[in-house]
Amino acid sequence: DLKAMRFHHILGFSLLAAFPEEILFRGVIQVELGLLVTALIFGGLHALTRLYFVYATTAGLLLGALFALSGTLWTPIGAHFAIDLITFLLLLQRQNHHID
Repeated sequence: DLKAMRFHHILGFSLLAAFPEEILFRGVIQVELGLLVTALIFGGLHALTRLYFVYATTAGLLLGALFALSGTLWTPIGAHFAIDLITFLLLLQRQNHHID
């Protein structure tokens, strides 16, 4: 329920998604299976629609590339956190705007 969400909820959800997902996908799966397979798994597990599968797979490729280039999980964790935070804030703003 977006109407009930406050900034601290959005912050918490964004942190709770970014840390474990990046540790699992980039820190474990990507190390074992490679960037492309990991991005496809990431996309598949986030696929709410076909279009969202494409978006999530692309995000998985970019997050995986950040991990490969930086050599640290902190970079994709930070990017994932920022993406989720901004997305939640935009959804909340859109929800509030439609109520007015």
